[in-house]
Amino acid sequence: MADEKHQRDGGGNIYSIQQFKNDNQGTLVASRGGITGQCVSLVQKWAEVNGVGGSPVFPVANARDMNATTRTDAFTWTKNIQGDPNSKPQPGDIVVFSWNHTGLCEASDGYTITMFQQNDPTGSTAHTKNYSFNGCTGWLTLKNKGGVSMADIVTTDELRIIHSEMEGWPLHETHQGKFDGQFNASWGGQPLRTVLWDKWNKNDGWRVTRQNALAYYGTKAANDALVADLRKQLADTTKQYQDLLAKPPVASGGIDQATKDTIIDTNTKVSWIQALLDGIFKKRR
Repeated sequence: MADEKHQRDGGGNIYSIQQFKNDNQGTLVASRGGITGQCVSLVQKWAEVNGVGGSPVFPVANARDMNATTRTDAFTWTKNIQGDPNSKPQPGDIVVFSWNHTGLCEASDGYTITMFQQNDPTGSTAHTKNYSFNGCTGWLTLKNKGGVSMADIVTTDELRIIHSEMEGWPLHETHQGKFDGQFNASWGGQPLRTVLWDKWNKNDGWRVTRQNALAYYGTKAANDALVADLRKQLADTTKQYQDLLAKPPVASGGIDQATKDTIIDTNTKVSWIQALLDGIFKKRR
């Protein structure tokens, strides 16, 4: 079963509108092609996370220029019929206005459109806003909403693991979500195999270093001096960890967050060094 992030929404989109809102609400959404904070960058990002290629997705000068000739490989255009309440976009459709605005349809009753959008008012971050159909020229609908399997799209947890283990990003901060925005801006909506292939091939130095280290630690070439050094590191780090645990709370508010983070990182380092030592002696036996 697909994870919550990639459950299909009411419009059948691979990446749910609610998750897209959760990830982008209150931010200046950026998209491929170096566009940030514009109305079109938000809808381009929506297309990106649903598997549409292109940098940028929509090669147009203005939002109002999106129409029946725009990205016919990936979208179907529906012209708005003014005054007809049955003429309305569906959740996930990209709505276009003649007054040079666009946004993502959350819902429509044929008289108003609830859209997730940004830059209206000018400079505003991503948020939900209601619109009338005045100036609405039509909307773009994803053609192939099932083109990529939901199970194949990389998740935020997988991006954290890939970046910490294959690129050496700080372990604790990465898995606490500090870099999630950066990871998703670059890789959100991409198939897991694409991300893995790119990271594996572009990070030779880190990968080779890790492989060499593991090979070295797993053989008798790990000499007594190395073992002694690891033991000293283990003793020093364990003492540091114990000292942190014994640190008196800040006033009456308890241990501050920075100290908590340091305790977690130090404990992780203790476990890592101990695992190295265990691996060495396991191989030696």
